[in-house]
Amino acid sequence: ALGRAVASYVEHVERSWQTVCRISERRLAAATEHLSASARRGALACRESLVFAGHRLDTRRRQLPTLADRVLRSGTTDLDHYEARLRAADPAVLLARGWSITRSGDGGVIRSVDQIEVGATVVTEVADGTVTGTVVAIDQKESP
Repeated sequence: ALGRAVASYVEHVERSWQTVCRISERRLAAATEHLSASARRGALACRESLVFAGHRLDTRRRQLPTLADRVLRSGTTDLDHYEARLRAADPAVLLARGWSITRSGDGGVIRSVDQIEVGATVVTEVADGTVTGTVVAIDQKESP
């Protein structure tokens, strides 16, 4: 009876081991198939991504001359604008419009009546020359 019990137990263990092996083989095959499918999907996604990136790169390459021309035109327009502003602020242009620059005897530009006194010599520059004079009166504006 003990021999039969041991034989039955050994047979049971062998069947269990065969079941474990079959289940393991099926799971290994399923995992291998899943891994292969994932690798195929990954490779396909990679290829699609590269193709898409290539198309974007081609599009940008075709747009580059147009964009460069647009940037150049914009820069030229900006330069023209700054040049016009610079010309408008040119002292010679301002003098031609009727403005003048008055300097004290030491050559400093007079910006306020506080910088000069009665009796001082001033030199006023206009578009076509200078006028030298003596200050005879100073009238200060009232603050608003």
